[in-house]
Amino acid sequence: MIAVTAASGRLGRATLRALATLYPDQPRIAVLRSPGKLAGLPGIEARPGDYGSIESMTAALQGVRTMVLVSAPAIGGLDLSPLWASIGIQVLLILLR
Repeated sequence: MIAVTAASGRLGRATLRALATLYPDQPRIAVLRSPGKLAGLPGIEARPGDYGSIESMTAALQGVRTMVLVSAPAIGGLDLSPLWASIGIQVLLILLR
């Protein structure tokens, strides 16, 4: 399963479209504060997640092994690397705006 964070923004949506083209059979998870923003997008499971809440990100990323982290001001100086390791993220790609 591949997850994309900050998925409702331009970069997040573009990443989801690219993943749909490159990996059409791979389940895609969109992690965003307001999952309703992506309602009806085919092939996407929208899950609530907020960089400021370790609990919400932990729940949103269950079952995910590959993650595309779209940077956002909300990350600030947070070190979320222990979270990625504890969940079992195997591949982490960081996109900077």
